[in-house]
Amino acid sequence: MQNKTEGHRYVGDVCFKEELPMRGGKKRLLMDFALPDASVWPGPWPVILLVHGGTWIGWRMREDFPWHLVDDHGFALVRFDYRTAYEAPFPAQVADCRSAVRYVRKHAPEYNIDPSRIGVKGVSSGGQLASMLGVGDGAEGIDNKDEDLTVPVAVQAVVDDFGPSDILGLWKLMNLVHRYLSLNPFSGERTKLMEEMRNDPNFQAFSGLLESLLGKVGSSLTFLPGVLDILEGIKADWNFINAAKYLSGWENGTAPILKDEALLRRMSPIEYVTGSLRKEGSRIPPFRILHGPEDGFVPFHQSQTFADELRKAGIEVEFDINCGGGGHFPSGEHWNNVILPKEIAFFKRIFRMG
Repeated sequence: MQNKTEGHRYVGDVCFKEELPMRGGKKRLLMDFALPDASVWPGPWPVILLVHGGTWIGWRMREDFPWHLVDDHGFALVRFDYRTAYEAPFPAQVADCRSAVRYVRKHAPEYNIDPSRIGVKGVSSGGQLASMLGVGDGAEGIDNKDEDLTVPVAVQAVVDDFGPSDILGLWKLMNLVHRYLSLNPFSGERTKLMEEMRNDPNFQAFSGLLESLLGKVGSSLTFLPGVLDILEGIKADWNFINAAKYLSGWENGTAPILKDEALLRRMSPIEYVTGSLRKEGSRIPPFRILHGPEDGFVPFHQSQTFADELRKAGIEVEFDINCGGGGHFPSGEHWNNVILPKEIAFFKRIFRMG
């Protein structure tokens, strides 16, 4: 389907991957293009791939593109499907994002896109996937089986808006919670475990997650016993745990336990910078990372540590902590008036757009 308006152009529902396996069948992956007016912006244009969030279980957003990036700044934009955590386990989500990058690069001449200026931007879990595209240039074993590996998957700029970078660390905390819930409420071991959780740098996000989903407790560490008792009483099934179970390929049971640390490392962008997954000679592009310390869903320290480790590896990083006090998602006004202009400026600088 191809629709034209005066000036810019929209090309929708382009199939970039056929018949990918998913739970219960097969899936075609589609993408949409928003392209500038060639009479105003001759091109070839730099392109930004928008990676949707939603705890790895959301679907491609179908609301209107942010056309001002196209009309006022000369960016091409792409949004695309990937198999959700419900549909396929990791690394399907990353593999599909890599397929999208390769499709755009391979077909760049058809859309007047510059294949040497491909950026990615993701929010929340989409930020994790965008980061994986940035750090995973030399990664092995995370491509779709029929992928044309001769087409480079490297991107030239990454914007990660409050995405988790250490899935392994988050999961270890969930395992502590499960152990706590399995113990006798009057057990001395529960007291020891409570202290261990208090010292876990991921805890603040855990407590905030309960606050937002249950609406019954605050984020103060003093609420920890009540938080866990509420969880135990209502048998809450959080989106994060639910999604992570499916990402790991585990479909039965409810206990948030996973012992495959190798798999969790492969889900964690930071491991491709500091850990054994870093490949000699792999190319990591400049990053812009946004994360506010008031985030109660994804731990602030994850982005802080990720930015620090990228810098130690010699990677250019902009780290912005000004989310306007909006928690996990800043207000629309702050996003449009403060955050987005900075992200546009970042892409323009990296892409040398004057």
